[in-house]
Amino acid sequence: MAKGAPATGDRFTERSPNGVMGMPYSFLAKTAIVGRTCNWAVPLVGTIVSNAAIAGTTGITVTPHSGTITGDLMIAIILDTLQPTVDTITGWTLLFTVRDGNGVPDRTQSVYGKYATQDAPGATTFTNNSAVADEMLGFILTFNGGHASTMLDVAWNETLHKKSDFNTPSPNDIAHQPITTNSTGAYVLLLHRVGLAGMTSTAVPTGYTKLASNIGESERQFILAGKIVNPLGVETPDVALWTSTDTGQDCTLITFALKPIDGACGGGNVYDFQVTFRRRRRA
Repeated sequence: MAKGAPATGDRFTERSPNGVMGMPYSFLAKTAIVGRTCNWAVPLVGTIVSNAAIAGTTGITVTPHSGTITGDLMIAIILDTLQPTVDTITGWTLLFTVRDGNGVPDRTQSVYGKYATQDAPGATTFTNNSAVADEMLGFILTFNGGHASTMLDVAWNETLHKKSDFNTPSPNDIAHQPITTNSTGAYVLLLHRVGLAGMTSTAVPTGYTKLASNIGESERQFILAGKIVNPLGVETPDVALWTSTDTGQDCTLITFALKPIDGACGGGNVYDFQVTFRRRRRA
């Protein structure tokens, strides 16, 4: 494997004056170069756990997808209502948390990260300090292809990467904030949370894939979409259209990006080398 920027299908010639493995002939190696995409596997989505009335001190217990293997990057997304203070969860890194709402910040969106230390890891309970009955939802996504030690490609900034929209009529379209990625092949994620109930349909932005959603449950409605961004730079998502039976929806839109594995895209494409040898007689 090698890095570079030749066009797919280009050929070049390498010459060895001493032959291969002691052979008495020199050779020409004609190598066909085949472009390869970044090394992210399709994300695995664990079961979405949703509860309309549960004490935050009890929390919700979520389990990663059974296909998770050692070294995979797990991203937990936890949605909550009221005004909880997010707890520290042993073994997990709180990447960021957002409290939002119309007048009173009554919606909390928290994103945690962890590298799997075993195949098919067990469940985790995510809690907060609220003893009252909250609306809570949580699930874990598994990513294979993420960086081995740095989870986020871009430090998350609430001013730059969050958009709020209150009492929005239906139907409506709304765009996530742009994000400037630092790595070619970063995995950009769009979390679109909608308050109240009654959402009936959604469409993710052009070029994105819907990864998970929960429609119809009050305060726990969301859509999550993702896309591998290549090359690096400013990524400006298209609008996402949604319709609802409620004419005054509140929305919180979050944009964030995961860092790819070192060398996944290099600064350009990565290439597989298919090598053939042709012996040539000495002069």
